[in-house]
Amino acid sequence: MTACASGCLSRDRHLDECPDPDTCGGCLPRQADDGYAVCNGCVHRITTALEELPQLWVDLAERVNTGGPTRYGSSNGDPEACPDCDTGRECTRAHRDTPAPLGAAQVTARSTIRAHLVTWCQVLADKRHITLPDETRIAATTRDLAHYESVQAAAHRLGADIYAQPGWDAGLRVERPPDPLASARHRRDAHQHAVAAARARQDRETGLDIVRALAGHVQRHLDGLLTDTTDAPVIVDDLTTALRDARRYANRSRRSAITIPCPECGARNAAPDVDVMGDITCSECGLVADATYWGRLDDNDMTEAQIVEHLATEYRIKVDGATIRQWATRGYIRRCPPGEDGLVRYRRREVVTRALRSQARRVG
Repeated sequence: MTACASGCLSRDRHLDECPDPDTCGGCLPRQADDGYAVCNGCVHRITTALEELPQLWVDLAERVNTGGPTRYGSSNGDPEACPDCDTGRECTRAHRDTPAPLGAAQVTARSTIRAHLVTWCQVLADKRHITLPDETRIAATTRDLAHYESVQAAAHRLGADIYAQPGWDAGLRVERPPDPLASARHRRDAHQHAVAAARARQDRETGLDIVRALAGHVQRHLDGLLTDTTDAPVIVDDLTTALRDARRYANRSRRSAITIPCPECGARNAAPDVDVMGDITCSECGLVADATYWGRLDDNDMTEAQIVEHLATEYRIKVDGATIRQWATRGYIRRCPPGEDGLVRYRRREVVTRALRSQARRVG
């Protein structure tokens, strides 16, 4: 067994020649994991970094609200009318929607992520002769995927409309009655394809598809890098440092409210905490629909494992199963009857609401 190439030490474990074990936090080197030049802690950290860095790269580009008022009119001596109002006169209202410019730390953390990923892709190409990811082809694939999902969503919407009304069955040459069950299945599939299309379009607009491909390329060939005593400690230090800085400077208010997908285009829009009557308008396609119905389309039951994954991927909130069970015991959320697999389920929207409120208290 060899020591970890990154120099990691075992906590509260000491060498025989340790001068002061009582005050020493640990001086015994950690052993490298089997087949690697670094310990299992380093392997876990770099794997986590490669999973989280692409989304953090996007989060760092989001501009947060300044929170400070911008006043127009006589309050600050500005003779011009407020550009955010259509009153045609001077405005003294305070507007809090002015976006703050990206700070130098955010720009540096964001550029560092991509620079490190490109660098290690180049290392793989130079040392192991592994072809670099083709950014042009990746972008084209994402656009093709968005187009394919959009076509599938339109086809299923058409199928839902066809089965919702009587028609002529060409195969049996008889009049066909309406089939509500088939229509509902088509609407469900149309919704799923629309969400996938919206996600692909968003990935292409933000550039997330390319950064994710770079991280995936490094992760696929990570074993070879971690067996090299020279490269292993460097890549661990590069990516874990980038992850720490990105987490620190990323926009914490990225998901400050529950979002629900538009049943037409799949774009996610902010929704109230509880079901209310009234209309909601999609910010992307302009569809106007009843807020209660729209929200219930996305208010499906999820198992404990599905809820944990959903909170981590969609809201970047890390919650374990024990916390969810504790919320249910205290009455914050409701347990749903077990499904055919025997697993207890929870209402997605109730759990997300509780998780967002808990996060807001921690941040505040």
